[in-house]
Amino acid sequence: MDCLIRTWKVAMPWVWAGAVISTNVSLGADVWSHFSVGQAAYQVEDPFHEEAPRHEEAPRHEEAPRHEEAQEPLLPPATEDPPRPMPPDPAYEAPLPDSPARHIPPPPMVPPAADAEPLAPPPLTVAPPEGVFPDGCAGDRCAYGTHPQGCEPAFCWPMLRAGCDPCGAGSRRCAGPLGIEWGGWIAQGLTLNTRSPRNRSNLPVTFNDGSNEYQMNQLYLFAERAVRDDAWSVGGRIDLLYGTDHRFTMARGLEVHRDLSPRWNREDYGLAMPQLYMELFAPVGTGVNVKLGHFYTILGYEAVPAPENFFYSHAYTMQYGEPFTHTGALAATDVGPLKLQAGVTRGWDNWENNNDEYGFLGGVGWTSADQRTSLAFALHTGREEGLLSPDTNSRTTYSLVFAHNLYGPWSCVVQHDLGVDRRAMPDGSDATWYGLNMYLFREINEHWRLGYRFEWFRDADGTRVITDLPADYYQVSLGLNYAPSDRLRIRPSLRWDWTGARGARPFADGTRDEQMLLDCDVVILF
Repeated sequence: MDCLIRTWKVAMPWVWAGAVISTNVSLGADVWSHFSVGQAAYQVEDPFHEEAPRHEEAPRHEEAPRHEEAQEPLLPPATEDPPRPMPPDPAYEAPLPDSPARHIPPPPMVPPAADAEPLAPPPLTVAPPEGVFPDGCAGDRCAYGTHPQGCEPAFCWPMLRAGCDPCGAGSRRCAGPLGIEWGGWIAQGLTLNTRSPRNRSNLPVTFNDGSNEYQMNQLYLFAERAVRDDAWSVGGRIDLLYGTDHRFTMARGLEVHRDLSPRWNREDYGLAMPQLYMELFAPVGTGVNVKLGHFYTILGYEAVPAPENFFYSHAYTMQYGEPFTHTGALAATDVGPLKLQAGVTRGWDNWENNNDEYGFLGGVGWTSADQRTSLAFALHTGREEGLLSPDTNSRTTYSLVFAHNLYGPWSCVVQHDLGVDRRAMPDGSDATWYGLNMYLFREINEHWRLGYRFEWFRDADGTRVITDLPADYYQVSLGLNYAPSDRLRIRPSLRWDWTGARGARPFADGTRDEQMLLDCDVVILF
C-alpha cells in the first residue's frame, strides 16, 4: 500500500503539470508561477497523504499570502495584455502587403515551392456529351469518358452518329472474363392507327407494323471483346435479337433458306443473329481495323438497334432502299480527318452466297476538327437476284448523310439515297428508287429531346415497297425522347404517311391513301 501511495504521489503532479502546460501554453512566464502554486495546493489536498504532521500544518496555508495566490484564476484578466503568440515558423515567409498571397492560411501550412506545378484536377469518370456529338470516336465506339469498363455512360444520344456506333449500340458495357463486354436492352411499344385496318397491320410502315397492339420489338443481347488501338489485337462480337423485329434482319442461309422460307422461326416472334464477326487491329499507319463475318451495313443513318434511333418507327429509305446486314470482310482506317472503309460481301442480307458472286462495300467519312459537322458516303454494288426477274442483276445503291450540330441546342441531319437494279424489270429495263430524308433535333434539357423527320421516297418502278405499284411515299414524324436515367428511354411520336400516286391506296389494308399513327415505346438498357 505504501508503494502504491508513493507512486501516486510521484506521478500525479506530472500529469497535472502536463495538462496545465497544454492548456496555458501561450500565457508566458506569468502563468508558470500559477502552475507552481497550483502544484503545492494539490499536494496539500491530496486525500492519500498519511503524514499527520503535515496535515496539521494545513491551516497555515490560510494565513500564508501564497494561499491567496492559489485562488487567483489561471488565465489573466481581460484588461491585461493579450497572451503573446507563438514565434512564427521559420519555414514560412509572410507575403507582402500587396501580394495576393496574403490570404493564405497562417502557419503551420507551408506554401508550395515557386517552381512547383499546380495540381491537376482529378480525371472525370464520365464526360457529359456536348450537344449531340461525343467528344471523339474511337473505332466504332464512343470515346468520351474514362470509365475503366469501356464506354460510359450508356446514355448516348445518336442524333449525329458521324459514322460512330455510340457506346456499342447505346447499352451499358460490362467487362467480363478475357476482356469480354456484354450488354443489351429490351424495346417494347404500342402503335395506334387511326384507320384501324382490318388486317391489323400498319404496312408499309415496318418494325412497329402491328396496328393497335403491343409489340416486344427487341430483346437484344450482345457480347464483345473490343480490340486495342495501339498494338496487334484480336476481338469479336456476337448479337442476338429476339422479338418481332427479327423479321427485318433475317439473312438468307441463316434464319431463312435460300428460297427465303423460315428455318426455325414460324411466328411473329423469332430469333435472329444480325452480327457475328471477328475483328483484327493492325498497328499499320494510323491503324487498320478488319471485320470478318456477319455485320450491320454502313449505309444510311437509321439502324436496327433501337437505342441508336430517335424515333420508334423507321423511314422507308431504311426499310426498302438499303440492306440491313452483310457477310464478308470490311477494313477501315483513318487518314487525317477522313475515315476510309472498303471490303467484299456476299450481297444484301446474305449469310450464304446465292449466286456465287461477291459485292463491294465501301465508304468515306469526314468529320470537322470541331466535331460539329460530318459527311458520310457509303456504297454497295454487286449482283443480286432480281425481284421481278429470275436472273441475277447488278444492283448499286449509295447513301449520303450530312450531319451538322447547329449552334445552341439544335442539330440537323440530311440523307439522300439512290439505288439502281440493272435489267431488273421483266422487259429488261432498270428499276430505280431514291429518296430524301431530313431530321431536326432540339435538346430541351438533359432528359428531354424534341425531334422532327420528313421523308420523300420514290419507288419509281414498283420493285421496292409494293410490287407493281410505282409510287411516291411521304411521311412526317414529330416526337419526344425522355430519358430519366441512362438505362431508360421513352419515345412517343406522331406520324402521318401519305402517297402522291394517283389511285394508289397502300395503307389501311389497301383501302386508304394515307394513315396516321400514334406510337410510343420504352427501351430499358442493361
